[in-house]
Amino acid sequence: MLLVTLALVLAIGCSSAALARTHPSLSILLVPRHPASGGHYTITLKGRAPTGGKLGKNHNRTELDIIEQLGGSCASTPQGELSKSGIADLGPLFVKAGKFNFSQKRTAASTPGTTIRFCGYLSKGLHTLVAKATIAYSV
Repeated sequence: MLLVTLALVLAIGCSSAALARTHPSLSILLVPRHPASGGHYTITLKGRAPTGGKLGKNHNRTELDIIEQLGGSCASTPQGELSKSGIADLGPLFVKAGKFNFSQKRTAASTPGTTIRFCGYLSKGLHTLVAKATIAYSV
């Protein structure tokens, strides 16, 4: 009886650890965090795409959208964000399940007082948002 209980505890523990590893996540990093007017910076998208993505050529990818806009706030969905005017869509990228890490070198806005916001969305299916992130800088 003790061995059966111990086996069940180990099985549940291993299942929980496996679930924790596949939890979707998304973060956006800027280096330097506050670039100078007209200065160079690097934007990095890091995270973990879930299994079971339904997009891409083989219908097994998760969509990563990164959208750049002047100030404002991020919409709750990528479709809502893409319907705004004055945005620049830097994606989409289709990523397979597991960790991802993409970087791009960019030049900061040159007009003083400008705020640039990046809105990131990770979607498993056409209307299945699994993670969202945002970051902004001002010059």
